[in-house]
Amino acid sequence: MDIRQMNKTHLEHWRGLRKQLWPGHPDDAHLADGEEILQADHLASFIAMADGVAIGFADASIRHDYVNGCDSSPVAFLEGIFVLPSFRQRGVAKQLMQRCNDGERIKGVGKWPLIPRRKIQFPRKFTRR
Repeated sequence: MDIRQMNKTHLEHWRGLRKQLWPGHPDDAHLADGEEILQADHLASFIAMADGVAIGFADASIRHDYVNGCDSSPVAFLEGIFVLPSFRQRGVAKQLMQRCNDGERIKGVGKWPLIPRRKIQFPRKFTRR
């Protein structure tokens, strides 16, 4: 498995994964979001690839507005993360998060929101690893 920062060649793979996470979001809006991520300095997306297949993604941003759990800005913010069901429980999300943390666009911010686990709406299995 390889984690890569999204570029134009990954856009269709990323959009397919994103549609699974947010199926109600219009297809053209996913494409517009992807184009914005590729252009903006405060946004980044990372794709997990296995044998040429996109198996997960994580979108991150640097936010300057109010973020729950933070009393200063800017902060790094995880906008969305998704791993195909057949690849879950293998550390893919953990590696995506690490890549977000190390990414050039996010690096140096040094702060992620500290939200008590009870307020996060993740399934239990996701928060266990």
